[in-house]
Amino acid sequence: MHVSHTTRCCVVAMATVLGASSASTPAAMQLGMTQQQITANEQHAGIQPMSMPTQCLPPAYQGMPFFSSLMASGGVGPYKVFVTGDLPPGLTYEPGGNVITLNGVPTATGSFNAQFTVVDANGAQVSRAYSMEVRPISRITPSPAVVALPEAMHINDAVNVFFAAVINVPEVFHITDGMMDFGSAREALPEVFHINDTTTVILGVQYGLPEAFHINDKTTVFLGAQYGLPEAFHINDKTTVTTTVGILPATTPPGQINVAYSQTFNAAGNTGAATLTPTGTLPTGMSFTAPGSTLTLSGTPTVAGTFPFTIKAQDSVSSSTTSYSLIISLAPQTITLGAIPSVTYGGVSFGLSATASPSGLPVTINSTSGLVTGTNPFVPVAAGTATFTATQAGNASYAATTVNFNVPIAQATLNVVATNVARAFDQPNPSFSYSFGTFVNGDSASVVSGAPAFTTVATPLSPISGNPYAINIAQGTLAAANYSFSFTNGTLTVINAPQTITFRPLPTLINGSSFYLTATASSGLPVSYTVSGPAGISNNVLSVTGSGLVQVTALQTGSTNYNAATPVVRSFTAP
Repeated sequence: MHVSHTTRCCVVAMATVLGASSASTPAAMQLGMTQQQITANEQHAGIQPMSMPTQCLPPAYQGMPFFSSLMASGGVGPYKVFVTGDLPPGLTYEPGGNVITLNGVPTATGSFNAQFTVVDANGAQVSRAYSMEVRPISRITPSPAVVALPEAMHINDAVNVFFAAVINVPEVFHITDGMMDFGSAREALPEVFHINDTTTVILGVQYGLPEAFHINDKTTVFLGAQYGLPEAFHINDKTTVTTTVGILPATTPPGQINVAYSQTFNAAGNTGAATLTPTGTLPTGMSFTAPGSTLTLSGTPTVAGTFPFTIKAQDSVSSSTTSYSLIISLAPQTITLGAIPSVTYGGVSFGLSATASPSGLPVTINSTSGLVTGTNPFVPVAAGTATFTATQAGNASYAATTVNFNVPIAQATLNVVATNVARAFDQPNPSFSYSFGTFVNGDSASVVSGAPAFTTVATPLSPISGNPYAINIAQGTLAAANYSFSFTNGTLTVINAPQTITFRPLPTLINGSSFYLTATASSGLPVSYTVSGPAGISNNVLSVTGSGLVQVTALQTGSTNYNAATPVVRSFTAP
């Protein structure tokens, strides 16, 4: 059996993990985070980035039941699914966690495009657009029989073949590309089937000789019969061959607890009327319709779990039984954080809150860093970014969920105070010193390294009239892990400087002689004189006018910047 036609790519846009420019999810908005931050947080937590498969959706055929699924990987559940664009009329999608199931019976042919988006519990999301082709088919329905001669049917193009039976030969399938589902089988002879490209096969047949079928390209096969010779079937053009009744879909989409569910099963490849009969265990709240040509499983499940059942298909000439496993998942819930408080190192304890919706179940918040102690409320013991996990463990109705988030812990403010100083005019500035304000959390100055920087405009000759002069203090090399710094400037006060008079002893002068007085003050200010006894002073010249004791006093009375000097007295006795 040979099939050959052109392969069409059905991925129309590469998947994109939405970044900061995309609309934020509600969870991301509540946390004030962009998609980039969400993705970074997930990667930091060891969560694989989200992705969607690149394989094509298989073609569907007008009027034939169709089933396929897409599964996103990465991220963290629970997931939400959104679909935009157009699906083929008659097809619907069913979200089940990170699995998107497409099923139904397409009613129109053509090419259709749809975009699928999966969002995880943290708000990370991935999107991919797919195209899907619905093809027209023609149908022939040969009577099932034992075929004694080869070359009865050839399959060359765009074929759906439905059959099911028992395979007793080895090497039945050779697959180089695509998918195959043939259940269980026993094999005795080699080389019955060769399948080379993009093929979905559900079959089971007893064959006595090899080389019965060759399927080369894009073929969906469901068969069932007994054949005695190779090359039993050759189907030439756009033909669907049905020889044994089967059931579609082959699997059931997952459901969710307390959410209405409906799935219809149809006979496929039947000869005449077919009856579908179910057996097995169903979740409470769900049931099958009465046996008939179609069978609908519906209801609202009230318990979660995995529920196996089988459906037997019986038509006028054949029967088959398909096993199913219905998975009912717990309902998702979302954690919403309360307001994040402003927290400072060494400050008061703080509490965090969160609610789980729609469950209303209590949320537990734990710290995942060493920056706090306690169990809600928490006590900040270091500055930095504290990490927390809000967890709702779930119950019989709701799945567990977790949200990771951060709380900034600000540094405490430590005041650094410049010490006020005073110095005399005409003296260099002293070394400036400082003191710390109040530490928190039992800390001392040992937690601070480095020293502040000081500046002032005062120089040795800055006048007293400019008092006080500011001592400006800045951070310099000060550093502390848990503190930031504020600064209080100090003052420099310039006071009057002392001064001294240098006055050499006077010589003994006689009446009528004179002497130039040369006393000096250390300040450089002029010195004045007073005299007693038989003498007088004019322009610093001492003149003796008689005999007796002469006393000369040198004076410097001070200025704005200098104190008065101690007077110095010199004397002699004129003969």
